[in-house]
Amino acid sequence: MRITSVTPYVVRGALANSNNSDWDYSCLVRIETDTGLLGWGEGASPAPQPDWGAPKILEMINTMFAPTLIGRDPTEPMVIWKELQILSEQKTSTGAISAIDIALWDINGQAKGQPIHKLLRNVIRSRIKVCVDVSFDRFWLRQFSSDSPWQPASAAIPEAQPLLDLGFDTFEVRIYGLSRERDMQIVRAARETFGRTSSSITTIQMYQRRS
Repeated sequence: MRITSVTPYVVRGALANSNNSDWDYSCLVRIETDTGLLGWGEGASPAPQPDWGAPKILEMINTMFAPTLIGRDPTEPMVIWKELQILSEQKTSTGAISAIDIALWDINGQAKGQPIHKLLRNVIRSRIKVCVDVSFDRFWLRQFSSDSPWQPASAAIPEAQPLLDLGFDTFEVRIYGLSRERDMQIVRAARETFGRTSSSITTIQMYQRRS
């Protein structure tokens, strides 16, 4: 089986809770083979920048990656993935390579009559624990001052109870490293709200301060 064509498309669809129309765009890629099997993949960039958005992903697939894929064996997605990684280190390449990789695995699943998760797996467990990323509303965060890191939380996290009711018991709490005292208050509030029987993971999202 050999790849006969690689065709990218820029598509636009509605994206909830977004005021930036650039986020509505994505790049799909269609890979066809000489056996009639075809695969679809999607590539997106992490921010709507003009030099690495969906149109740029399309351009990169057409000019750089597609010519190297024609005639290749689509049942070697890992080999192709590594070669494409070496071929380009531009930011756009992440979305382009992702789209191609998904399409190749789509073809593999069809060719072998197996769901993709079975082709990818090296199973060590039959179930995994789900961790919920809790994004705090900025208005909720404003209640915390930097006066005392150990004061009890005065308000519960609004999203907590619905998540607990659904059976979730592991949560990721994000802090921002702008004030150690405030971050400690947020973590304390999360612990008291979700309860001592739940598990929490704290991640720090650092921002660069401009002078």
